[in-house]
Amino acid sequence: MNDSNWEQVVAEILSQNAEPVGSPNDGVDAPLNDPAGGEQQLGDRLTTIAGLVETFVEHLEVAIHTILYDREIYPRQLFMATRMYNTAVKMCRVPRVARYVRDVVEQVGQQLQEGNVKVVSIVILSENRHPLERFSFNVSSFPQVEKDRAHALLLHNNLGEGELVGTSLAELYEQFRALIMQISACSGKLGNLPKNCTWTTSVELIEGSNSPKDHTRNWVVSERQKASWVSNAMTGLASGGVKSMPLRSIEAGAIGLDVWVEESNVKGKLPV
Repeated sequence: MNDSNWEQVVAEILSQNAEPVGSPNDGVDAPLNDPAGGEQQLGDRLTTIAGLVETFVEHLEVAIHTILYDREIYPRQLFMATRMYNTAVKMCRVPRVARYVRDVVEQVGQQLQEGNVKVVSIVILSENRHPLERFSFNVSSFPQVEKDRAHALLLHNNLGEGELVGTSLAELYEQFRALIMQISACSGKLGNLPKNCTWTTSVELIEGSNSPKDHTRNWVVSERQKASWVSNAMTGLASGGVKSMPLRSIEAGAIGLDVWVEESNVKGKLPV
């Protein structure tokens, strides 16, 4: 969408005092302050893979909106302030954008619950579809259980016996809050993006996992190949024309998560 189109959208929203995301009139539910339902937690602890995935998906939704706002993929006037994890966050209030983000994270959650996902990435693309930045979430250390046991209690030995594994919601929310703040802060370290950028989501599957059954409708499946982006989040060294910056490593109960951002040197060659 070009600048004139966005100016029209902004004008319409501001003139109509459009309802924010999560209002009864836009058909999009706002992120929940307590993402886990009663069956998925014991007290204030997540104890099933379904609960862990649901909580991560809620976080991924907030993270995507944060990236879209801070990297100015859409005009900032299209975002509203709300709160999540006891901190201020920005959410796009354009219903079709919010619905698209929600659809994306729900599809990711389905694949994650089936144990197929290694890395989820939010990729910023130039107007000509060149990848410029990539925000990656490595979820390969999430617990692996059979699909029909997503709501079974997670135990240390995964055999139905042993000490119950629980992930503290308070601890996890604190980690997610810190990560959202770091995603926002990293924008000051990334170079300016050119105009008319867009974004997409990519999912790297775990070796040996099956492609999504509904990929013709929701996913474009590519052949496994050597990644053109070189991920070296531990050192942050440039390699192959890509600079990598670690954002956060999270270990909270049964959840392990590594997050980093990569920046292509192609960006410096494009007019801002």
